Amino acid sequence: MKKVTTIILFSGYQGLISSILRFIMPLALIFYGWALVDYTTIYVFQAMSMALPYIFSGFFSDLKGRKQTISIGISIYITGVSILAISISGNNLILIIIGQMLATLSNGVTEVGLSTILVDETKLGQDRTESFGKNFSLRNLMGLIGPLSIGLLLSGVTIGSYIFETFNIFGQPAYISVFVLLAIMGIFGVIFGFYLPKTEAHVIEKNKTAKLSDFTKNQKDMQKAFLAEELLIGFLSGAIVPLINFYVITQFNPSDLQWSFVFGISNSTIAIGNYFVGKYAENFGKGRTTILLNSFAPIFALGIALSPNFLIVSIFYILRSAFANAVHPAWNSWYFSHTLDTARGRTYSVLQVSRRLTRAIGTASGPVFFLSLGTMMFPTISIFYPTAMMIPYFKEKRIKNIPDN
Repeated sequence: MKKVTTIILFSGYQGLISSILRFIMPLALIFYGWALVDYTTIYVFQAMSMALPYIFSGFFSDLKGRKQTISIGISIYITGVSILAISISGNNLILIIIGQMLATLSNGVTEVGLSTILVDETKLGQDRTESFGKNFSLRNLMGLIGPLSIGLLLSGVTIGSYIFETFNIFGQPAYISVFVLLAIMGIFGVIFGFYLPKTEAHVIEKNKTAKLSDFTKNQKDMQKAFLAEELLIGFLSGAIVPLINFYVITQFNPSDLQWSFVFGISNSTIAIGNYFVGKYAENFGKGRTTILLNSFAPIFALGIALSPNFLIVSIFYILRSAFANAVHPAWNSWYFSHTLDTARGRTYSVLQVSRRLTRAIGTASGPVFFLSLGTMMFPTISIFYPTAMMIPYFKEKRIKNIPDN
């Protein structure tokens, strides 16, 4: 249990630094005058950059160790945010793309390591699902604390007799200082990583012997079903998620503090959802849980499209994000119950590579949908979220012919 707790705490810290980056990036791009085309281009390359690390990290995680994989991921993150710190306010789009790609690439590497190491240390069933629930819950709770703290610093807060009217580190402007802070936090993340459990040598040796022929026919069929689902979800989320952020920020012009509250509260509701999904999805059914929660996506996306003011759009933004992301404990536990124990990292990587590639295509297509449908693109595309989740659900039903669990 101590090992699982360490993994969850590290995941929380990873959630803290990644949420700050996701919060600050669109604000900084818009503040420094990057146009919609530049904004979209950056996020297209960001989506594409998720593919390579999943290939690398899946094999590395299985064959070299989870802990080493995570350390490499954090080191890449430090490099990425450092590049962003020196390029975000300039006119070099290529440098920003490289920095964003490296920072995003690192999340992919770290995610594979954390997901597989948690599976290694938990048992199939309720124990694993609950552990994933706590893991994602803490990670998203940090997504409240990080953005809100940065929002307060950017907006000016009074602590005792000190007034932080302009947040700066080493004399840098506020937004740039946030990227510097993230690089420093990344260094502490590398140190924290030394306390993660080590993958035993005999486990690595066993993983090296895994072959495709070791998979049963049912496992292969489920892998294909999950692959089809992830390909579709990748495209859908790539098309709307970056543009929802862009739309809300540019249409309603929230202050940094207002946006930090919305972003932070959104993550806190995801954290609550992750906890309860992790606790009860095993009884309700992991497949049914993912379909049910994703069924709310088009309703809340419609609310975003039709909202008349920032308060209303914030409510629907928070609800959409909460329901769409609360499914992760159920989905992860569901997926890992259908793959080979000795190839967890590699199969998960193939799945995520596919999702990221179609996400890049979706992000590139997003402006076309937006110009054609306007804000109605959000609910229109979201309709297909639950449809995607039905693919592995009905495949599992056909294979097992028993109630989902």
